Amino acid sequence: MAPRALLGIMVTLSLAACGPVGVDEGSGVDGSHVTPTNATDGGTDLAPIGTDGTTPYEDPCSDEAKLVYVVDSSGMFSSFDPHPTPPVFTDLGLLSTCPRTGTETPFSMSVDRDAIAWVLSSDGNLFRVDIKNNLACTKAAFVPGQSGLTLFGMGFVTNSVGGTADTLYIAGGSDPASGTASAMLGTVTFPDLTLQTIKQVSGWPELTGNSNAELWGFYPDATSPKVARIDKQTAVEDPIYQLPSLAGEPQAWAFAFWGGDFWIFLARGALDPKTSVYRVKGSDGSLSTAIENTGRRIVGAGVSTCAPIVID
Repeated sequence: MAPRALLGIMVTLSLAACGPVGVDEGSGVDGSHVTPTNATDGGTDLAPIGTDGTTPYEDPCSDEAKLVYVVDSSGMFSSFDPHPTPPVFTDLGLLSTCPRTGTETPFSMSVDRDAIAWVLSSDGNLFRVDIKNNLACTKAAFVPGQSGLTLFGMGFVTNSVGGTADTLYIAGGSDPASGTASAMLGTVTFPDLTLQTIKQVSGWPELTGNSNAELWGFYPDATSPKVARIDKQTAVEDPIYQLPSLAGEPQAWAFAFWGGDFWIFLARGALDPKTSVYRVKGSDGSLSTAIENTGRRIVGAGVSTCAPIVID
């Protein structure tokens, strides 16, 4: 999410944003990637296999597609490796041709299986950033404001457990500062970038997904922040992990799944004007601080469904 000067109006609401669905570009007949593996649970510990069930072949997911990426309010685009302790940021460069000044500042982000980052600007335009090509950035042919959704968060999710065809989910509305207490869940289809609405969700969650076909949301809030799994058809939340120690006026936030856990990037007004990073264990919802005061103001995070489900 973009820096929240406009969040003063929202502190009594469940905040955040992420949303609509789309299928990422790739080699499948439906425009998605197809990666047969011998894993049955979406894990990454088993090697891909050939069509005969035995012959190994090269993993179509690049190393770049397996990392978390973040963008800060200045437009600095960085990778985030959660595996070391503490996790490591590596700055890759400024998004010089993407939104970062004036009315076009980064608002939210997601990453597909081709290591393409999709960056939403604060004026509702969508930009395509090629991570493997020196962050080459182009404005996508996306029409802002479809179905009344101008600002939203995003997360790619596989359509089936262990699958490789993805959908891009979003949740948002016209403006998180408008006083609306709920966001609309939807999808963005590829390659036409058409937005389809599903159902309203309580609050404004930032979204992330994984190869277990799960959609999750982080709901920053002045009093009742939480992480919850969101049903992709009904928007029902279950399970819900309450995070009372993260209460406080949210100013900038982002959210990503990696290695079976959730990673929250959060700045909260006077409490911590710069982003701190928190880890929420996927198994039980327990919270720990991964990095206190990164010196950054992170407004977007993205991770593809190539990211590991478990870490050996």
